[in-house]
Amino acid sequence: MTNEIPTYIVYVATKANHKSMVEPWESAKRNRTAKLTQCKASTNPSKFQVQKKAILSTKSRYFRQMEASEKSIKTTKTARYYQLGECNMQTKRVWIVLHGYGQLASYFIKHFAPLADAETCIVAPEGLSRFYLDGKWDRVGATWMTKEDRLHEIEDYVEYLDKMMEALIGDLEHKPEIIMLAFSQGTATAWRWLMKGKVRPSQFVMWAGGPATDAMDKARERFTDCGLHFVLGDTDEYIRLEDAEKQFIPLRQLKSDIKFWTFVGNHRMDAEVLKALNDSWA
Repeated sequence: MTNEIPTYIVYVATKANHKSMVEPWESAKRNRTAKLTQCKASTNPSKFQVQKKAILSTKSRYFRQMEASEKSIKTTKTARYYQLGECNMQTKRVWIVLHGYGQLASYFIKHFAPLADAETCIVAPEGLSRFYLDGKWDRVGATWMTKEDRLHEIEDYVEYLDKMMEALIGDLEHKPEIIMLAFSQGTATAWRWLMKGKVRPSQFVMWAGGPATDAMDKARERFTDCGLHFVLGDTDEYIRLEDAEKQFIPLRQLKSDIKFWTFVGNHRMDAEVLKALNDSWA
C-alpha cells in the first residue's frame, strides 16, 4: 500500500483477508456521481428523484462489510469534590449536595456555606464529565450523564459517589447523619445513587427536579427511615407548578408524609427555603 491510501483503509488492511474489501471512499463517491449524471440525463424528473435516493443510499463494499462494534473497558478517572468543614469525631451531620446540569461543584457549594459549622460538614461532588458552556472556550460546566452509554455512566457515578462517602466517613467510629440534597439534573442522579448505591440518608431533598423513573423498585424500602422533600420555585422555567403537583401524587403514594416546599422565584436555589429545611430537622 502507498501513502496515498486514506487512513481508514490502513485499519482495514490490518485484518486478515480483508484487502479485497478495501474500496477507497473517493472512488465510490465518483461512481455515485457518474450514476446520478447518467440517470438524470435519461430519466423523467419524477422517476429521477426516486432513483436518486436509491443511488445515494448505496454504500461501498467497505461500509457494507465492515460494521463497527462497540467495546468497553474499565479505566481509572480522578473525580473531584468540594468540602466545607471537616468530617471528624465532632461531626454530627454531613450534607451531600449534588449540582445541576452545566454547574460546577465549587460554585454550587457556596449556597450551603451558612449551614457549615463545627458539627456540620458540607460536601459537593462534581459530575464526571465537563464541557465548555459557550463558544468562547471560557466558562466550564459539568454533567452527571447524557443519553449516550447511559448505563455505564450511571454505574460509574454510583461507584464514584460510594467511594467518596467511604473516604469521608469510612474511618469514623460513629456514623454521622447524612442529608442529601440535589438540584435539577442532580435529583435523578441522587435518586439512582440512593437506589443502587450504599448511601442511606436521613433526609432526601429534590430541588427543581424529579426522581429517576427507571429506578423505582427499591424506593419504598429506601424511604422507610428517610424523610422526602420536594422544592420548586413558583416561576420555574423547566417545571410548572401544576405539572409538579401531578408528579407529587405518586411520590405521596410512595411516602405519605412527603413535604412540598415552594418559593417565589425561578429555577434556582433559595436561601430562605434552605434555612427553613435545615431548621425543620435540626
